Amino acid sequence: MTSNWLPAAGLCERLVDQVRGGPNRVHHRFVALITRHRAIGGSYFALTSGDPGYLTDFRMKRYREPRRYFERNALPMIRESPSTLNGLLTADRSVARLRRLVGASSPRELFDPSRVVRATLQSQPDVATQAICFYVNSLGSWEDGAAVSDTVLRDLDQVPRDDSGGRLLAVSGYALCIAEADPRARRLWRLAHDRLAVAFDRFFLLLRAATAELKRYKDERRYLRAVDHAMAAAATLDKADHTAEDAAFAQSLVLNLRALASVTAGRSHEAAALVDRAWRTMIDIPLNRLTLPPGIAARYVVMVLENRGLLLVRQGRWAAAAWLFEELVSFARSAEPDSLSEALTLLGFAQLKQGSATAALAPLEEACELAGDDVRPGAHDAVRRLLAVACDEVGDPGRAAGWIQSLDTSPSPGASTLAEGEPSQASWPHR
Repeated sequence: MTSNWLPAAGLCERLVDQVRGGPNRVHHRFVALITRHRAIGGSYFALTSGDPGYLTDFRMKRYREPRRYFERNALPMIRESPSTLNGLLTADRSVARLRRLVGASSPRELFDPSRVVRATLQSQPDVATQAICFYVNSLGSWEDGAAVSDTVLRDLDQVPRDDSGGRLLAVSGYALCIAEADPRARRLWRLAHDRLAVAFDRFFLLLRAATAELKRYKDERRYLRAVDHAMAAAATLDKADHTAEDAAFAQSLVLNLRALASVTAGRSHEAAALVDRAWRTMIDIPLNRLTLPPGIAARYVVMVLENRGLLLVRQGRWAAAAWLFEELVSFARSAEPDSLSEALTLLGFAQLKQGSATAALAPLEEACELAGDDVRPGAHDAVRRLLAVACDEVGDPGRAAGWIQSLDTSPSPGASTLAEGEPSQASWPHR
């Protein structure tokens, strides 16, 4: 199954031709991300296992980073060769936006995915699932992802009552919820829950649904009910082909979410106690006793450890935070290298606030080198800003000015209070 029916796929192939046809200053991961459409209907989930998963991230946040990354790499090429847009008479919302940004004429019509999606729902539901993921994770187009999801919602009777149908309903709900805070996502999740075959998958669905009530819908009553459902599902994982360690680990993730709710409500001491409980449970669990792949489990350990440190930051306890972030760096080096840049940045930040600018330079410089591989421009900019501060404080204004000049000038998303879950490097369904 090819993705020739996606107008954006045609544009992406033209961009690939431009990259290969001459020198282009594009990020080294750009071509891989924009050619993910080639695997739709096939090995998409396996191929994208190392990509950020913005749709299934615990924050349930409409990240601007994937669009910013795509446009930062694509727009210079389109401006250099406007003919890249020629012949794309029907445009996805992502392509239509690019046309507006370069001052090109509007497309004749906006792409309606209904016909193609309906044709594949019964026989290949993963085609629609993967199309949603491609639009959001590769192109940053929440609008296109929501358009495909809306088609799914209007043809529910065609969605298979099996695990692949459950995946499609879950992802469609994430796209609608994150893109537009659309309450219809709740219905999709209820239907998905009954189709998903693996208990851990059902648990993660419930946990993200609870997060959505807290962060997207801001409905406290529904959040409290949803988080109780997630905790009940976590507590019984060992009775559904998982281990007792799986159950304890999952309960720790629910405690982490409850800590976020406590922070939102201004109850910092309660939040600290909840995160501490989550962490103390996690550190006693051998990762090889979990059903989750060790790399995915390690990412969640990083998430909770980060939150312990960030709560110390909120309290202004910089020395304690720096010590904890040193522990985080050590853990990331050994178990979760994809989180190492993030951990080093937090350590450097805490050391700066502690008044140890000289000590902060080494972790920040290492973080900056690692961040060059990141597809989130904001991650690279954040560490460069901290390096500018550190260089200025150690009496090197020239280097500080150099870091400032290296910053990308486009806006970056703000930081979250708690790291409920960064876009992770993991395949469906645990991103």
